[in-house]
Amino acid sequence: DDWTTLGLLRFGISTEEARSAFEHALKIDPINMPALQNLAHLHSEMLKLPAEAIEYMNRMAALRNRDPSIFASRGILAARMGNSELALSDALTTSKLNPKALEQLQIAGIYSLLLKVDPNKESIEGPGVAASEVGQENALKWLAKALAADPNLAAIAESDPDLLSIQSLAAFSKLVSSAKNLTGAVSK
Repeated sequence: DDWTTLGLLRFGISTEEARSAFEHALKIDPINMPALQNLAHLHSEMLKLPAEAIEYMNRMAALRNRDPSIFASRGILAARMGNSELALSDALTTSKLNPKALEQLQIAGIYSLLLKVDPNKESIEGPGVAASEVGQENALKWLAKALAADPNLAAIAESDPDLLSIQSLAAFSKLVSSAKNLTGAVSK
């Protein structure tokens, strides 16, 4: 629609004008998915207001509850905010919705980000099992799945700040190097 188009045109010029246009589009059509997506992105990445972005993503999830990209993206934002309950729920939901390679990489990012929340906390695996051990295993498992599905994601994984807590692990380097070998890219 015209308001969403106007919002896209204003995106790089004025975040307030873009936001106003997208919100106007939602007044006309409360289930306008492109307007919701752009408002979520605007609040998350440009305005640095992840809680507001999650609210838009909640609306998107209610409309498209079988779309793994919505849950993976919301899970990343929740993990960045330290909301481990929502982040883990979204990682699990995404994993059940046949995620593609990028969403698998986002699941790895969720587990990696949560390692920074409380690395000494016991995991749901039981007493004596640190959440960091389970988190690392899950992050690496999902990274391996993502790179197996699309080895070209290795370049993104290397510099993805959401994967920072596992990037120094030998297993991470091995996975990235193997994926780069498949694509013919030169490893660092």
